[in-house]
Amino acid sequence: MTIDYRRQIQAYEAKKVNLSDAVREDLYAKREANRNRLKATTW
Repeated sequence: MTIDYRRQIQAYEAKKVNLSDAVREDLYAKREANRNRLKATTW
């Protein structure tokens, strides 16, 4: 009998490692806001 841990690892990654879509969109929006703020700054 062979034990396949692939599904268990994928489930763990999906739950604990990968960011949810909501978190990912929030981080993207913050990144864009910071990028726009830096572009608006004149040195």
